[in-house]
Amino acid sequence: MAIVLGKFQGEGLKAIALRGSAWTVLGHGANQLIRLGSNVILAYLLFPAAFGLMALVNPVVFGIGMMSDIGLGQAIVHNKRGEDKTFLNTAWTLQLIRGALIWLIVIIIAYPFSVIYEQPAILWLLPLLGLTSIIMGFQSVAVFTANRKLQLGRLNWMEFLSNLIGVALMLLWAYFDRSSVLPLVGGAIMIALLRVLFSHHLLEAHTHRLQWDRPAVKELLHF
Repeated sequence: MAIVLGKFQGEGLKAIALRGSAWTVLGHGANQLIRLGSNVILAYLLFPAAFGLMALVNPVVFGIGMMSDIGLGQAIVHNKRGEDKTFLNTAWTLQLIRGALIWLIVIIIAYPFSVIYEQPAILWLLPLLGLTSIIMGFQSVAVFTANRKLQLGRLNWMEFLSNLIGVALMLLWAYFDRSSVLPLVGGAIMIALLRVLFSHHLLEAHTHRLQWDRPAVKELLHF
């Protein structure tokens, strides 16, 4: 046991990687438990159609986000300027622009989707859920620099707290509003807000500001 524990101690790359892997496994397990528990409770509190509506709109917002991923996080992790403030501020600016564009696309396609699925609620539900893309645009790029430094414990702690508090608020909302899909959408927005807040205060984040450095833009987009 002492030999095993000894491998996790120290400041060597191997020890840091082992600690990071352990935090990742623990964090993933804890978040899955939160998700499972919340789904069971929400299934009891809310009407079934609420989950059906979310099953229609969630993949749309998630899919647009995936297709518009320009690899900012990977670029920061691998680039030699990954801790340069000018480079990071430019990446943050691009992240904001991307979030706004995702929301704009979601607004544009909301009406066609509401017609295709014959669900008028999608007309306002998609743009509302799409707000999470704008909110996440404000997330600190310290999330990426923490990955660069293998500070995975902080990252997992941030995600765990965001999910735990966000889910607790969502369940409280669902308890008092059982006939609406709003608790599910509101929960997603609250979790996004908490992640942004914690990314600026729980990680080693610098003061972010809008900046457009052409060489940095070229490197980020080229990657």
